[in-house]
Amino acid sequence: MHTQVHLNGFFNLNRWYCFLCADLRLNWKRYLLVFAGMSVLMYLFFLWRFAIDINTRHIVGMDYFDIFMMGLLALCLFVGSHSPEFNDKTRAAHYLLLPASTFEKIWTQALIYVVFGIICYLLIFWMDIHLARWTVLSWESVRVNQVDVKPFKYAMLWWDIGASRIIYMAWMAIGLFMFSMRLFFKRYAVLKSGIVLFGLYGLGMCCMVGLSHLFYAETQGFDPYVPIYNVYGNVTNVEIFWFIISCCVYLAAIPLAYFKHKEKEA
Repeated sequence: MHTQVHLNGFFNLNRWYCFLCADLRLNWKRYLLVFAGMSVLMYLFFLWRFAIDINTRHIVGMDYFDIFMMGLLALCLFVGSHSPEFNDKTRAAHYLLLPASTFEKIWTQALIYVVFGIICYLLIFWMDIHLARWTVLSWESVRVNQVDVKPFKYAMLWWDIGASRIIYMAWMAIGLFMFSMRLFFKRYAVLKSGIVLFGLYGLGMCCMVGLSHLFYAETQGFDPYVPIYNVYGNVTNVEIFWFIISCCVYLAAIPLAYFKHKEKEA
């Protein structure tokens, strides 16, 4: 009986559902504005990229992978902007007093900003890239010069370009890092979280440069020497390194966010 009461205090489905509905009712305008703004900006950006390719090469071979990576950066910034109530002391106090457990609040933010954020981003990217392509195909210069505009498929981001899956894991780790770091700050949380991220990256690079100078005499300046070799099949040692770093972030991000949120409620 005591265990059931404890679990009910940790997570209750009906209570969580009510909290989720309350969050959507309070912040639906913000979510809709972000969705609409991202859709318009991405559409205009795709048109601009198409126009550059047409004017310079007359053959559109747009690098969808680079554009998708830039979009993931915007997605990470969106993930790091969760819990806007903490930007104001009064709103933060009201938010912390809502009848929901810490886990339910963290899970709600993760569901909206991470899970739904990824789904919406994939939907917006696919929709805008095709709308931009159809718009470009209607241009007279494209019809006259018979410019080839490649249709986009998500398979291009995996098979055709040959991008390593580690890249996507690393971006996921960055997003979860931004998610957890947001709770350490109040105002300008996204900017401060980004500064912390770049600071840690710079510190890591300095350590790698120092180790390179220590173990490899051929290292020059601030250029770390990292020998790359296959460990298993086509998997390199660098990919395994980033895989381990990403997994560490996965394991630490959500618990860190949970306990930091718990600390705010204390």
